[in-house]
Amino acid sequence: MPSKTSSLNKEILLQIARNTGWISIIYFLGLLFALPIRMVNRFSTEENYFDGEKIQNLFYFDFPIQLILLVTLPVMMAVFLFRYLHVKHSANMIHSLPMTRTKLFHYHALTGLVFLIVPVLLTAFIIMMVHIAMDLGTYFPFSEIASWAGVTILLNLLFYSVGIFIAMMTGISVFHAVLTYILLIFPTGFTLLVLGNLKKLQYGFPNEYFFGRNIEALSPLFFAVRLDSNNVKMKEIIVFIVLSFVLYALSLFFYKKRKTESASEAIAFKSMKSVFKYGVTASTMLTGGLYFNELQNSANSWTVFGYAAGAIIGYFVSEMILQKTWRVARSYKGLIVFAAVTAIVAVAVNFSGIYEKNVPEASEVKSVLLSDDQDYYMGYNDQQPEYFVPLPMKEKENIEMVTKLHKQIIKDKKINQQAENSMDDNNTFIIKYELKNGSKMVRMYSFNERLYEDMIKPIYTSAEYKQTSQEVFHLNLDMVKSLSISNSSPYGNSFSISNPKDKEEAIAALKEDIMEESYEEYHYYRNSGFYMEVVGPSTIYNQIEIRPSFKKFSQWLEKKKLNHFSSETSNNVESILIGDKKYKLSTGEGKIEKDLKKQAGTVKVEDKATIDLAIKNASANPQRYTAVVKYKNDSYKEIIYFDEKHLPDVIKEKMK
Repeated sequence: MPSKTSSLNKEILLQIARNTGWISIIYFLGLLFALPIRMVNRFSTEENYFDGEKIQNLFYFDFPIQLILLVTLPVMMAVFLFRYLHVKHSANMIHSLPMTRTKLFHYHALTGLVFLIVPVLLTAFIIMMVHIAMDLGTYFPFSEIASWAGVTILLNLLFYSVGIFIAMMTGISVFHAVLTYILLIFPTGFTLLVLGNLKKLQYGFPNEYFFGRNIEALSPLFFAVRLDSNNVKMKEIIVFIVLSFVLYALSLFFYKKRKTESASEAIAFKSMKSVFKYGVTASTMLTGGLYFNELQNSANSWTVFGYAAGAIIGYFVSEMILQKTWRVARSYKGLIVFAAVTAIVAVAVNFSGIYEKNVPEASEVKSVLLSDDQDYYMGYNDQQPEYFVPLPMKEKENIEMVTKLHKQIIKDKKINQQAENSMDDNNTFIIKYELKNGSKMVRMYSFNERLYEDMIKPIYTSAEYKQTSQEVFHLNLDMVKSLSISNSSPYGNSFSISNPKDKEEAIAALKEDIMEESYEEYHYYRNSGFYMEVVGPSTIYNQIEIRPSFKKFSQWLEKKKLNHFSSETSNNVESILIGDKKYKLSTGEGKIEKDLKKQAGTVKVEDKATIDLAIKNASANPQRYTAVVKYKNDSYKEIIYFDEKHLPDVIKEKMK
């Protein structure tokens, strides 16, 4: 009897090898080409060998090839390995063998895993030999080979486990592959759909804030796409390992429960058919609503149509898949139930105003952050830890002013929503509370700041706001290698400050200017002037704006005889065309120039002194007057703006 069992075991292993061994061979050959052969090819010439470029990780080498192998072959292994479950004859034959389902499952699953791991280990061994033979320690440490192998095996395990789990859920091989990738993308895709719809349905919902918080990492597939530029963190390793083992255990559980006759069924378990059907319906409903909302500029009637159309399409398509026929018109009862439940939930949430009207009392707030910094609310600063992140305010007076502003924004919901499409006049603000009970609350609103100037101005001009929102107050000069100052215009020059005393004086002057700057100056000159790049030991980690209103810093430049480096002058400008008309920031310079030439009262300035004065007083933000700057010997043109106060009198006289 033992000999018969042993013979049976060997026969099963041979059968598995015949069915899936070719995948292992392809994997090994692909990795061999992408890594060891590519390394030898690159470092075999002196020119490349001595270029000194450090390599972040081994995914650097032919990453597209590595990525394709990584995300396709583990899934293919699962599909071909458990294909017998999806063919009735094969399923009956395999399960008639004198072997428990548990043993059958482990034989197939573990053998497939070995076939995926062996190519990685062989490739890692060959890379070690290449590393030693070519002395590649200058480019990447020996430990990086083990790191690459570990991450590759881990993601193979995860993708393979997902593939095995889906094999238990379906009875069609093609559907098996499709569902596997849907499940791999689902966490990120569905989250994005939900967040996008909540933004449309709940006023103040901060979807951009959540978008910038690394949501793509929820999907193993999107995570794999970034392997060449991101290092894998320990918590991610732990999550992937736990998830792989959980999926493996669930797969075994469902394998033992699965009926042989479920082969050729789209979904193998009756209880899972409803999950599939309503999951598809919900996803297509959210997609339809979001699509028509964007297409018709947030028109409510079209949004409702999008939800209805999406739900109907998703429901009946899923029924067609499950019933394997297009005659599903009579299966409408489930759709009615789904629509009724969805409508009740939506109406209850919207009419209750639980989310939209929730503003904490000032006495409940420990700290609050108010910011229109796009880098912050889009999460760029969080992804680059060396960048400055605005700090929250803790003073009672500022907390009270922010909560008061927040309440007024909610009262003006309809006005603000109607104006949202006029993006040039609107700013997006994030309000982030930390409450005394430890909870946090985040809201995001787009509105015309001028409508709330009386409420925002005292916040912006407070010492605490300036000190918490401006990076210059948080620089550690001991960690700053140099300060590089440059103009954003095509003819702006630049210079660098590395002397410790000069760095200290420059930063001190900037601090004084920021503290003395008025609200009106800040908004008029914002994004104008020039920039100071803070250079750390190995990288530039932020830019500090230096606006024309900064008098102390200008005086310091004059003292150091550096003021002529910081801005463009009439020497570079051929002419300025100025007209009394306001344009959106998105309007192209070609259209503006064409319009201004036709408009009565447009002035063309060619006098050097007037050009210098105009450039000095110009704003980068749309104002009443718009101007086109034409540079000498260059096709480049720049748009600048003026309000009534800053437009030079000599130009006003010519406009009359």
